[in-house]
Amino acid sequence: MKSTVVVFIIAFLYHGAAFAQPSTPDLLAVDSAFVNNEYERVELLTLRILQSGVKLTEDESARLNLTAGYALIMLGRESDARSYFSRALDAVPNLTLDPVQVSPKFRVVFDDVKAARPKPGTEPKPDTTAVLQGLTKQDRQAWLSNLILPGSGQWKMGKRTRGAIIFGAQIGTLGWMIKEIIEMQDSRAEYMAETDPVKMRDKYNDYNRNYQNAWIAGISAGVIYIAAQADLVRLETKSGQEFGWRVAPLQSGASVGLCVKW
Repeated sequence: MKSTVVVFIIAFLYHGAAFAQPSTPDLLAVDSAFVNNEYERVELLTLRILQSGVKLTEDESARLNLTAGYALIMLGRESDARSYFSRALDAVPNLTLDPVQVSPKFRVVFDDVKAARPKPGTEPKPDTTAVLQGLTKQDRQAWLSNLILPGSGQWKMGKRTRGAIIFGAQIGTLGWMIKEIIEMQDSRAEYMAETDPVKMRDKYNDYNRNYQNAWIAGISAGVIYIAAQADLVRLETKSGQEFGWRVAPLQSGASVGLCVKW
């Protein structure tokens, strides 16, 4: 009879019938300790359950963390209670407390924690402007310039011979590709217009050669472009520091940075 009364009383502390479902003995012990005003014991039992690795359902996890949060508020430890409320919301993001069944003393803190959390599907987007943070103005100008015109970045970094070679190679392969595309279109037109079977074979070979050369030139231009960007990353600035990427802490709170150096 006593355990039945305990479950009935604790059920009024939560919103929704899901929390009134049958519980494990450990959860019932937490509920019983809370009803008996043994708030320190509630925290102790909660920590034991969490550290034991016992598998709880989402509702059970929310119920456990809510009870612990309530107990810590009763002990005057609101900041610690907030962490438990946050865990409860991790388990059940749309969790709400019934204003009729739950004391305002608990609801105020819980609602404040919930309001401070990002709504599902509205997580802050990464701050992409931080990607170039840490690079000097000269580095950024060289990098952006090189993305548009390969070789110009090396030129700005003082490596003019290297920049000129890269620029020449890029222009040469692009010119070759354009030339082959134009010739391919002409040879295709001649092939389609030819009616002599013997000449038709020769015209087709010309068209096929231009087609293959256009692809080779295009791939070569792409390889040179990528190589130009990789080469710029390897260059050292005049101050002797290596040029590289560094991701600074983002708005989402991430503290891990990334620095690419060669």
